[in-house]
Amino acid sequence: MFPKRIRSWFVYFSVVGIVVAGCQGCSPKEPIINSPIESWEEKIVREKVAQREEEEQQQQERLAHQRKDGLGKDESPDEHNILVTTLADIVAFPVRGAAWLAHTIL
Repeated sequence: MFPKRIRSWFVYFSVVGIVVAGCQGCSPKEPIINSPIESWEEKIVREKVAQREEEEQQQQERLAHQRKDGLGKDESPDEHNILVTTLADIVAFPVRGAAWLAHTIL
């Protein structure tokens, strides 16, 4: 079909093209934003950081107040509640399996 010399050049250029494309894809990229931060941008960032820190401080104060009042304490689990929950899970397991199977088939 094609002479042997043309086929060898085609293979050669194909391999070179693949190698060049691979090298381009693996090369380090330039940063998208390469300009330095301006003073107004830095001011906005500082304001947002200060606002976040203030909100976090308020949240910590609320949590400390709740713990002091006893609102944040965990209650001990009720033994009866654990038993009932476990039995309900055991009874419901085959029903959930049948529902999943019916949903998958239909």
